[in-house]
Amino acid sequence: MQEYTTDYTAEAMARDLLHQDSWRKRSLQEFKKRLGAFEDNEMRKILVRAGAVQMGDAEGEELWGLGSANDP
Repeated sequence: MQEYTTDYTAEAMARDLLHQDSWRKRSLQEFKKRLGAFEDNEMRKILVRAGAVQMGDAEGEELWGLGSANDP
């Protein structure tokens, strides 16, 4: 049960970050710094559940953001 609570809280926090104007695109590592000690693949799952999409990469960094917030 604790695992579900942790995942739900991390997903809610990721969603809040994604909706901030200053967080339109961020690296996977930036999310991991703020949301705790999740493995890369678990962090990706949390971001997808929060509504994020992978936006490509910049200089080798995997970037994530809300698809609707990053439309041209």
